[in-house]
Amino acid sequence: MKLARIYIVANTGKKGTRRTLAILKAWCSVKGIKAITVDAAPPYPVEPEGALIVALGGDGTVLRAAGLFSGYEIPIIGANLGSLGFLTQVRASSLTQALEGLVNGEGTVEPRMRIAYQAKDVSGSALNDVVLLGDGPTRFCELDLLDAAGEGIATYPGDGLIISTPTGSTAYNLSAGGPVLVPGTDCIVATPLATHSLGLRPLVFPGGIT
Repeated sequence: MKLARIYIVANTGKKGTRRTLAILKAWCSVKGIKAITVDAAPPYPVEPEGALIVALGGDGTVLRAAGLFSGYEIPIIGANLGSLGFLTQVRASSLTQALEGLVNGEGTVEPRMRIAYQAKDVSGSALNDVVLLGDGPTRFCELDLLDAAGEGIATYPGDGLIISTPTGSTAYNLSAGGPVLVPGTDCIVATPLATHSLGLRPLVFPGGIT
């Protein structure tokens, strides 16, 4: 992989982040790679060609980076400085070694599914999940799950519903009793929250059906 620039999204509240950031910038300087630290959604031109996003922190930092660059097809590598490491599979101490491997063509890019959503005047896409919750003090609601043709699949009475990608299946979905999906699979899972029915359980669907 020929790297020209690295966009860095860092959780500076994590212990060791500043040291890792300094080491990463020094490595970029030696390699002639432009290092760009990002704190907010890019108001500047982003150049995807030859670019890589490095997230320094935990899984939350990877998700934040994915959100900031949601409109661009740029690979993300996460360096784990936190306690959760489903998405950050590289230890911070091994980050430059992993980057050396990418530069030498030893790495592969694994595409991940995103979920598009639209609700009234809000729209976007999510790498992890979309959560639908009831309104009001009791949070109770009835949600109809439809397929792409508008046909009803199920009605969920309860506190809400989690629609999760394979990437997000290890997050809120897992805590709510949903299954873990293999990251590369083309499917999504709908997991009810505190459902008022014994017969309703998480459902897995092929991607694009709902």
